[in-house]
Amino acid sequence: MPKKIRKIRPKPNVLLNISVIILLANFIINTAAYQKQIINLKNLSSSLEQELASQTSLSKLYEDEIEKRQSQEYLEYIAKKHLGYLYPNERIVDIKVGEPK
Repeated sequence: MPKKIRKIRPKPNVLLNISVIILLANFIINTAAYQKQIINLKNLSSSLEQELASQTSLSKLYEDEIEKRQSQEYLEYIAKKHLGYLYPNERIVDIKVGEPK
């Protein structure tokens, strides 16, 4: 009777397989965490851009107000309205509109 030739299979290295599985799981978990972090950073970036736009427009308003307050017309308006100053020979006429008595 002829002898059966038996193929010799190498034994799988269990430790190597477990290491590969752990590395793949770690890669998947880290990738998911990084994706979540990227989404959070994009949301933060969007809100910061909106805040920047808001602050830029507010800054423009303040600059315009400062420029306006340094004008001669504004200073005259404040002097007349709140301080009661007038130019020489200038008179203020106060006209009240309403029901006659």
